[in-house]
Amino acid sequence: MSEAMSPIRRLHRHRPRRPFVRGSATLMLVTVVAVWWGGGLWSAPTPGVARWENLRRFLTELRPYPLQGRDWDLGLAWEWWSERIGPVVVEASLSTLALAVVAVAAAAAGGWLVSVVAARPLGWKDPFLRPSRSRGMRVLTAVPRYATRGGLVLLRGIPVYVWAFLLLGIMGIGAWTAVVALAIHNAGILGRLFAEGIENLPPATAQRARAEGAARSALWVWTLRPQLEARSWIYVFYRFETCVRESTVLGLLGLNSLGWFIQDARAGQRLDEMWAFVLLGSGIIVASDLMSHEIRTRLRRSSQSQSSAASLP
Repeated sequence: MSEAMSPIRRLHRHRPRRPFVRGSATLMLVTVVAVWWGGGLWSAPTPGVARWENLRRFLTELRPYPLQGRDWDLGLAWEWWSERIGPVVVEASLSTLALAVVAVAAAAAGGWLVSVVAARPLGWKDPFLRPSRSRGMRVLTAVPRYATRGGLVLLRGIPVYVWAFLLLGIMGIGAWTAVVALAIHNAGILGRLFAEGIENLPPATAQRARAEGAARSALWVWTLRPQLEARSWIYVFYRFETCVRESTVLGLLGLNSLGWFIQDARAGQRLDEMWAFVLLGSGIIVASDLMSHEIRTRLRRSSQSQSSAASLP
């Protein structure tokens, strides 16, 4: 047994050691412990008995109001649903989905536009062939690329909820505030993904087209875009899933989505209705995820088939 373990011990002894990673992990652990002990996390503003009583009351009030304090009755539950939840299900669901669809469409369009500037090979003096040998020309072509990439970092670095909070003071409460907030944040993400997709493409096709005299715009429209189309749609539908979740939460700021109904029920202490809208939102998100997953799977298979066909002699 000891002989069998000796190679493992030897590998463990000669494993790569990275002081920076160890130091960072130690610092994070020390910070967590310090905050836990010194930040008042142990304090309990509410006595334990009161907390359990609050939890019991909360769970009781999650039941439909006509069924509180009595046995479950499917007929009463359906009557409550039809009167209180049913009339706004379509409105709440469609408003949430509409926000997500419009926002991701705007984000995809913006991401496509800025990715052309952010992609390194397209920014060269001679796209996809070779960067300029002149230092001044390299700096000149790098300035818009780095400026665009910095802008994309800013767009996606600020959370969508902060964007929505800032836009409330400019645009007021309304659906377009949520759409613009979602579009700005996701344009930063999609722009970066599209730019990296351009940079990671096999350069042979673009180099041939450029060597034959294709202009920069023609190179983008007829050579790069078709190669990136399937993968780009995968990114777009992935962000669509996120937009559905975020548009639901944005309603808590008073914007027009399912979250508004959740917040309204919470403010009125109608916890049974609040829980019903939460479950409805979960159902919408699950359905959107399943649809997006199926579409992305089909696109991925199509992209792999095209790549296999292109590699055949």
